[in-house]
Amino acid sequence: EMVKIVVQVDGKFRTMLEVPIDSTEDKIRNKALADENVLNDLENKRIIKILYVSERLINLITNSKEGVAIHQSPERQ
Repeated sequence: EMVKIVVQVDGKFRTMLEVPIDSTEDKIRNKALADENVLNDLENKRIIKILYVSERLINLITNSKEGVAIHQSPERQ
C-alpha cells in the first residue's frame, strides 16, 4: 500500500511524494531531499529543523527569513 506525503519548505508546498506506507522517516526525508523542486528551494539555505507528521507531511524548516511577514506597529511620535 502506498501513501502520499506532502513536502514543504518553510511551510510552502514543494512536491508530493508517493511512498510505501511502511516507509521510515529517514527514507522519506532522503527522498524529499533528493527532489529537484526541494533542492532548488533549499539553495543557499540551511535546514534547522524537520517536522514530520506520519503518513501526511514533512516540512523542512530553514534559517531563511524570506517570506516571513513581520507585523510592526507604526512608531508613535
